[in-house]
Amino acid sequence: MRWFFLLLIGALLPGAALAQNEKMIHQAFDLNGVDHLSLDLVGEVEIEFWAGDNVLSETRIQIWDAPPHVLNFFVVEKKRYEILETKNEKNLVLSANDPIRDPIRYKETACFEAVKLRLFVPDSFEKTGESEYQRRN
Repeated sequence: MRWFFLLLIGALLPGAALAQNEKMIHQAFDLNGVDHLSLDLVGEVEIEFWAGDNVLSETRIQIWDAPPHVLNFFVVEKKRYEILETKNEKNLVLSANDPIRDPIRYKETACFEAVKLRLFVPDSFEKTGESEYQRRN
């Protein structure tokens, strides 16, 4: 009976080590002098209007079947989820640092990845087109 429990624990430990890993990334973007905002981001983006003066991003990343250092590698070293800003005169473009996200693999396993991006856009802006926002006069 003792061997059964040892075998059971041994079988469950590797699965527990490769469970879900999660990380949250926040970024802020200054809108001083900006009248037009364009988005060129990857995946589904949830837009929320708020009473602030800046655009804030909240990126929630979840990866299954990989150890924590794999997620850390893609967040810190590869900057896979970073949002870049390009500002000129009265325009701001927010774009994905890695627009083509190849599937993540760890050893011989394909890892399931879930990314949820929320952008908080000042309520002084209004949607004028697909991924386009303009400051109200």
